[in-house]
Amino acid sequence: MKSVRALLLATVLVIGASVLAGSVPADAQGLVDSGVVSEDVSYWYMDNDTVQTIFNPSTQWLDEWIPTGAVLLKVQQTVYDEVYCAALLGLQGEADPNNPGYLYAYSVTNINWGNPFYSGLSRFEVYWDIEPLLVTTSARQTPAGWQADDSAGYPAWDWTLLPNTPGLLPGETVGGLWAVAPAGPDDVVDAGAQMVIGDCIVPIMGQTTGPVVPAPASVVTLLTGLAGLGAMRIRKRK
Repeated sequence: MKSVRALLLATVLVIGASVLAGSVPADAQGLVDSGVVSEDVSYWYMDNDTVQTIFNPSTQWLDEWIPTGAVLLKVQQTVYDEVYCAALLGLQGEADPNNPGYLYAYSVTNINWGNPFYSGLSRFEVYWDIEPLLVTTSARQTPAGWQADDSAGYPAWDWTLLPNTPGLLPGETVGGLWAVAPAGPDDVVDAGAQMVIGDCIVPIMGQTTGPVVPAPASVVTLLTGLAGLGAMRIRKRK
């Protein structure tokens, strides 16, 4: 028993020292990141006059493309499980114990889109094919002036502090854009951003990740049945 206690104490001390040092052992990483289901980073960039998206690019790609000025936005998306979702929303008094979900947290960095004198990103939206349970912002992280759009039917956030001033300028980041979904697994989904220049709205389209709609049980049963029939026919031919 003493040896087990000593081993546990040593493990805790190693993890604590590693956290203070800014690193965590690989075998202890799960203890620290237990609430994170997945995380992806996408970059939106111009190539041949069209906006393209690359997910989790290599350092070599970033070193080649960032200096060209063609990279417009960076979008980071992190999914937290139902326990962490309830805890984070509970800090703001928004947790709903009767309707738990997965928290999709987005942050957007304006790398090179707009002009610091008169234009910046003023809206970000993610086109889920299911309606979110909640769209909000982090009270601790999201800068003043950014608010959730509850009427869109999908996650969307607007710059609303001063309509005639630029929103997210190059070099700036807005984080804590939160949306809650009933589904945890994620996949590539379309997303959009807007920039206001005078009376004109300039949109661009890119991609990030969002919740996947699970297939209905009846469809899964049908596909399984068809697969079984196919296997039976193959066996008969043999």
